[in-house]
Amino acid sequence: MASKKLSELIGFFIYDTGAPKCCAAAGNFAWFTCPAEAVAFTLDIMDQVIPEEDLPGACQAANQLLQECKGGKVKTIGCVCRRLSSILDPYVAFSWSGTFSELCKEKSEFAQQVIEGFLINEFAADRNADPPQRRPMIPKDLKGKFMKYLEDYGH
Repeated sequence: MASKKLSELIGFFIYDTGAPKCCAAAGNFAWFTCPAEAVAFTLDIMDQVIPEEDLPGACQAANQLLQECKGGKVKTIGCVCRRLSSILDPYVAFSWSGTFSELCKEKSEFAQQVIEGFLINEFAADRNADPPQRRPMIPKDLKGKFMKYLEDYGH
């Protein structure tokens, strides 16, 4: 992951739905340099979230998706997440997918909650700073701190 600039990373926010074998609605961001890495990551965690009886079919479908990513047939994280959603349903779901750069200026409700949480936390340290405005974006000088914030972000 270190070979790409922060703004070029692709990722998603994945959370378990509380279905059998899952925790109670825990989630986190995951970041990758390419769609194939995202699928490989998902394959690595499947045995932790999918019941044993559903695992063979899910792994087969995810391995097929991995080959399609490696072959250049699937090129975007959005497409990967849509395909993974159909494989992982009802055990895990995705709240967001895209590039880190997109998340920093995203206007979806989920992204705005994440951004606002970070900015409120960041501005709380400086009582003289103005609070975030509506539809905030992450300033360039705070992107590194924002990525660190995302490492611990979950709901």
